Amino acid sequence: MHGLFVVQLIYLLFATPVLHDFYNYDIEKPEFLPVFFDFIQNLALVGALLFFLGMKNSFPKKPKKKAVKAKEW
Repeated sequence: MHGLFVVQLIYLLFATPVLHDFYNYDIEKPEFLPVFFDFIQNLALVGALLFFLGMKNSFPKKPKKKAVKAKEW
């Protein structure tokens, strides 16, 4: 599962500025806002992925319980 987060993070980091190039539009143009909102949404997804990656590493792993063997008489 950890690898899937990393793959999504790498994809979003490279694809977001290319697909949502709001910086090439004039602010007064009507197509600026939808592209800018999509850019911000992808930026929020990057933040969420970083949060979940950090959260996964912050909890200590539970020790595995040893199986109790039944005593034979």
